[in-house]
Amino acid sequence: AERTLSITNVGQTAIYLEGLVAGDNLFTANLYLENRNWENYQGVFERGAVRNLSLSLRVPANYQGSGAKQGNLVFWAVAR
Repeated sequence: AERTLSITNVGQTAIYLEGLVAGDNLFTANLYLENRNWENYQGVFERGAVRNLSLSLRVPANYQGSGAKQGNLVFWAVAR
């Protein structure tokens, strides 16, 4: 599955942005931001910047799990 997220920096300074994923291993091991594992994603957003980020869940072909799974994605931003 793939989605596009729109991130807008409405603050007065540039920000450094990272994502944090928690929940079922399906999400923590297989969630990607901008075609990078979420743990490797980082971005700098200048003041007023608007960016569309791709978010994808890449379920491995050999995945054996079943049932409902839950995960959370939180973005952390720090002023630069």
